Amino acid sequence: MYKNYIWDFDGTLYDTYPVMLECILSSLAKDFAISGDGAKIYFLLKNESSAAVAREYALDFTEFTQKFKALE
Repeated sequence: MYKNYIWDFDGTLYDTYPVMLECILSSLAKDFAISGDGAKIYFLLKNESSAAVAREYALDFTEFTQKFKALE
């Protein structure tokens, strides 16, 4: 009988990175007047996290997350 399960949805069953990238680029433009570099943001998302994107553009992580998650 199994006691623990590991569930890896993103990247295994469904690739959410393209949608996240689109929402982040839209939020950067609309909410922060920043023209984001899609290739760089995609790299940061795949290799680190959205926190790395916030750091890259010197944004408050909490505010940035609220703005782009509202578009997802």
